[in-house]
Amino acid sequence: MDRHAWKPFLQRWSEEWHLANPDEEPDGDPWLGCTPATEDEVRALESRLGCVLPPSFREFLLVTNGWRHAGNFVRSLRGTEEIGWLADLEPMWADAYADWDEEDTEPAAARSLLISLEADAGVVYLDPGDVDEHGEWAAYDVFSWTAMGPDRHGSFYEKMYDFYAGFHALDRPRCDTQREWDAKVEDARLASLRGEVERPLAVLAQAARFGRDRASFLSFQMRTLLRRRRTTTPSTGCSPTATPSRGSSTRICSPHRFCRCCSPRTNAPAGSAPAPPSSSCGTAARSRSSTCSAVIRRGRTSRVSGSASATRSSTRPRTPPWTPVTRPGRACVTPSSTGGRCMRTTSHRSPCWPIPGPPG
Repeated sequence: MDRHAWKPFLQRWSEEWHLANPDEEPDGDPWLGCTPATEDEVRALESRLGCVLPPSFREFLLVTNGWRHAGNFVRSLRGTEEIGWLADLEPMWADAYADWDEEDTEPAAARSLLISLEADAGVVYLDPGDVDEHGEWAAYDVFSWTAMGPDRHGSFYEKMYDFYAGFHALDRPRCDTQREWDAKVEDARLASLRGEVERPLAVLAQAARFGRDRASFLSFQMRTLLRRRRTTTPSTGCSPTATPSRGSSTRICSPHRFCRCCSPRTNAPAGSAPAPPSSSCGTAARSRSSTCSAVIRRGRTSRVSGSASATRSSTRPRTPPWTPVTRPGRACVTPSSTGGRCMRTTSHRSPCWPIPGPPG
């Protein structure tokens, strides 16, 4: 990230921080940064350290030589005159986490560059031994009261963005950033209803970092439905990409949406063979003991999940024809199997079962 991208980002952060904290520094400068460092000051720092600073942190110093209120638990970051190695400036922290990385021959805390000045029982540092292809050093923060180890981010910019998201999650200023995330959450919700999964989940996860409660709830709903789909869909489930022929009476399952029709019927006869693979959700159902109940027949209509009306077969069990009739009515005229007439009475006009009792 270059200095031209740092400036608007930090300026927006400063304005939103003052919206969330109007009583703190009411007459002060809304800019949370400091005077930019010069190229000579940055080169002097690199000469003193004996290494070249990572690109995002170097450009940051050329925009502001330090920073105030970097997150809710880091009150300030160091400038070029105060930056140094963690083992030299805070040896207690370097020793406390010296054996945290058991696989590394040299602990990260012992070789890292301390960049935080004031923090709530914690430190922020950059690791020159963990460098990506862009020359960025991994950034860590650790706080003793969390009872957890260092939290790693790929670069200094990613660490600052995480601080920015944490500020929104706790202070929740009423600003354009919050409204933008609310719009993205609604767009992700509509995309999930269209059958998308990966992109909506990624957007909801980012919005949850910014304290959008609706995003957390929607993400939980999606993951729950996907988990239920994975645990209930049989191995011979329907193919969501197949397209039925014109006039077909079957419905196609969404490729990612949980489909209750694919779950096996609990009242299927014991020992019955599983339904064969099918190109649509309902073509596998060819008898009453089918394991898929999404066959859409012409008859009743119902509206499902706000979609167009679909015709479904009724799942209401029919009354066995030999069930005794308890309501009074006219005498049945159906001949019995033993001759004569059935002595039951019925209030219906249709004839009853010819055998008086249950079969068998």
